[in-house]
Amino acid sequence: MSELVRKLCFVAFLSLCTSVAQAKVTVFVNQHAFDFESSPRLNEVLAPVAESNDWYWPASAVYDLNDPTAETLKKETMDLILSELKTLSSNDSDYQALDNLYRQVASWSVGTRKLVSVSYNRARVFPAHNPMFQPGKYLIRLFSRPEGFHVAGAVKVPGVYKHQNDVTISSVTSGITLSPKADNSEVWVILPSGDIRVEGKAYWNKGFSQLMPGSQLYFPLKESLFSRSTTLINERVAQLAVHRILP
Repeated sequence: MSELVRKLCFVAFLSLCTSVAQAKVTVFVNQHAFDFESSPRLNEVLAPVAESNDWYWPASAVYDLNDPTAETLKKETMDLILSELKTLSSNDSDYQALDNLYRQVASWSVGTRKLVSVSYNRARVFPAHNPMFQPGKYLIRLFSRPEGFHVAGAVKVPGVYKHQNDVTISSVTSGITLSPKADNSEVWVILPSGDIRVEGKAYWNKGFSQLMPGSQLYFPLKESLFSRSTTLINERVAQLAVHRILP
């Protein structure tokens, strides 16, 4: 379990122990914990904080801290990369590319993301956007409008890059230094909504989609590097990125 999720669960345990009656649902909204005796709906959970900031709802996300799916996927992804590393020499450039990716994935905090739209106004107006929380512990991450986007994969410098308004994905990717082992034809875009999209970035397949703030860009490894296993590694890392608890 990631350090962030471990801390959140520990805080939840303490809050439950000091309650007169044990709450059925605990929801962390950023760093604030809210306990509910009965299963609340999304609008009830968001009500105490909805007006406290100018939240950028498209970048908001809900994580189910009871569901081990994300942690299991992280372990499987790391094991898959590690098994390939064991077949290579540490002096090999292929090894260095994979080791770089392994370290990135290891550093990610993850939680099983619930693919629900988070918006206080929509939740109040439309029943379809106002789901009920079942008993357990949850995390909701709310953000002001993100000033950056997240870069991972076969790149020289992974991390957060400054977002510019009205920029296309192809123009952004041209300014990022890739590893020699990167696939030069495409980039995988993990939208703030959790959707995954593959965008062309070579001169012959270049797209003109705009980059949403708070998005993740995953630059895949060349699929010819490690035979078919590279395809699976790229797919698993992109799937895991959906479950990242972004800072």
